[in-house]
Parts: sequence; C-alpha cells; structure tokens
Amino acid sequence: MAPTTRSGSKRASGEAIDTKVTKKAKQSVKTAAKPAKSEEPATKTPQYFRFLDLSPELRNRVYDYANEDDSRNYALRPRPILPNSPRKSHSERPWKFFALTQVCTQIRAEYRPLWIQHLRVRFATTSEWTHFGNAFLHNEGVDKLVPGLVQFSWDHRNDGRSSFDMMPLLHLYVQSTSSKVAFVPHMLATSGYTVEDDMCHNCFKNMEMEELGYSSVYGDDDCECPDYDWCRSEWRTFKNKQMRYTRTMQKFIHNSNESWAQAVREDKLTVTCTVNKTGCHVTFKILYKEPICQTTTDSQPALDLLEQWGIFDLPVKRCTDFVLVYEDKQVTEKDGRNGKITNSVVRKVHVHKNPPKDEHEPIA
Repeated sequence: MAPTTRSGSKRASGEAIDTKVTKKAKQSVKTAAKPAKSEEPATKTPQYFRFLDLSPELRNRVYDYANEDDSRNYALRPRPILPNSPRKSHSERPWKFFALTQVCTQIRAEYRPLWIQHLRVRFATTSEWTHFGNAFLHNEGVDKLVPGLVQFSWDHRNDGRSSFDMMPLLHLYVQSTSSKVAFVPHMLATSGYTVEDDMCHNCFKNMEMEELGYSSVYGDDDCECPDYDWCRSEWRTFKNKQMRYTRTMQKFIHNSNESWAQAVREDKLTVTCTVNKTGCHVTFKILYKEPICQTTTDSQPALDLLEQWGIFDLPVKRCTDFVLVYEDKQVTEKDGRNGKITNSVVRKVHVHKNPPKDEHEPIA
C-alpha cells in the first residue's frame, strides 16, 4: 500500500526526515491544546468579616449596639430548655444577642460582662435565681457578674404562710451594688391572669371551708378582692398598692453599709423575713453566728452591732421589726470519742421602728 503521509513518502523515497521540526511541531500542538496558566491564582471575595481585626474601641461600639433591648414592665423569666423542646427561631428568642457569648474565647470575655450588666430577669422563687446563677453567671476569676435588674414575683396572697429567705438576694447585691432588686406583683408579671382570676386569701379560705361543709371563717370586712369591673390599668394600680410593703424589703436589700456587706460576704449571718397579713408590716430575723452579748440582760452590744450595720438608718416603713438572734455558745469538756460538746443557747434582741400613726403610711 502506498504511504498516505508526507513522512511515509519521504521514508519510501529514502529522503531524510527533520525530526527536530517534527518534535517541535508536536510540542506546539500540545501547548496550544492546554489552556494558558495565569501567573497569579484567582482570589475569591471572602464571605466573612474579620471582627477581631477592629480596634478595641470599635468593638466596644458594636457591643454597645448589641445590648438586649427590653423595655417591658416585667422582665423575662428564664425557663430551662427540655431535651425534646423545639428550637425557636432567632426572631422568637427573647435574647437576641446571647449567641455572641458563644463565638470564641476573646469575644466571650469582652462581651459577656456587658451583656449580663444590662440584663433584666425575673424569678418566682429564690431557687430559680440560684439555678440561673450557676448556669449563666459562673466565670473563673470574675465574681461580680450580676444582671442589672432582678425582679422577684411576689404573691401577696401567700403572706404570713412562711418566711422568705433573703440571703440569695443579699448576696446578689453585695456582689455588685449597681444591680437592683425589685418586687413585682406575681399575677401581673405572669401572663394569662386577669382581674377575674384574682381572689384574696381570706375569700379563698372561706370557699374551701364552704366546700367542706363548714361555715365561713372571715367576714366581708376581711375581703381584699379587687373590683371585678376594673380595667387592667386600675387592677395594676390596686395590685401595686396592695404590696407596697415590699419596698421595705428592697430598702433592706440595698443596704450599702460596708460593715453589713462584709458580714454578708463572709456568711456570718442569715436573714429571713415574714409579713404580717393584718398590718402588712415586715419583720426581719437576723441570725448572727457568733456570740454578741455577755449576759442576757445586757443588749447594748447587739444594738451597737445593728447601728454599725446601718440598719437603723434604712428608710423603711414604720413599725418594721428587726429581730437579732445570736448563739451564745457554752462549751462543755467531756471525755470520750467526741472530745467537746458545744451547746448553743439562742438569744434574741427585738427592735422595731416607732409605731406608725397610720398603719398604711408609705415609705419615707
């Protein structure tokens, strides 16, 4: 078969083939087939912003913008999230900027104190406050991270039933005096209640007795129920006036006396309070864990201690009672395994403000 290519014809006729040209031609064909490589790789526009490259001053301005905007009368009540609870969308979440505390270590250290200081939270029990503090406020090396406002839902109908532990709220305030504690009506702060749901303790007790077949315990003069024809604003005014005595508790918590704050920090005392349902005045019981008076008849050292703590200077409601209780430890030596047996004898010093001219006189 006759050769069909130029190279084949030259081989058949015995002519020399320029192999250099052939190799160069092949090389040029290969080069032309491949796309030309760029000297510099193409860079894509980044889809993120390097926030930490900003100066600290600019980052602080961003943090100021990211404060939680909560202008409601009653603050949010934190609730634990159950394992099977559906996640809310960002628009439905009450705290819009909490995720900033979870970005990285540096942003968390810079933003988290500011986020907490502007936070407003509400609790129904002191145990809720303790759980919240363990979950959100714990931070190594920082012990003054407390919300700017802590509201406590107070149910006036439960007055006189049990004593109220003041220590969690006292510890909160001595950690940071810029934080404030306020008591708000439980039925107003909790959504869903209306004036029709409001019933005083005396009428509720009468209803229970009548259901059991007994006669009523309280008369009509003992009723503290609202007028059910009131609108919500009138009912709100009534509920706030009804628990006006809680301002005395707020004044007691906001005692900025340094000697008192030091005793609270060192856990040298415990404080509980009770509310008298008839006169709506508060009694504070302070249990001091060290002996105060040498004899049972000399109460002056106890009065001096209350004066040192600034208790008598508090602008509380008249007829507020302060009961100082302390332990008079008597140590008895006894041979045996226990070594020493300590007997604690409780002593009381009862002090109260001047009796009021009007039992419902507001706080000065």
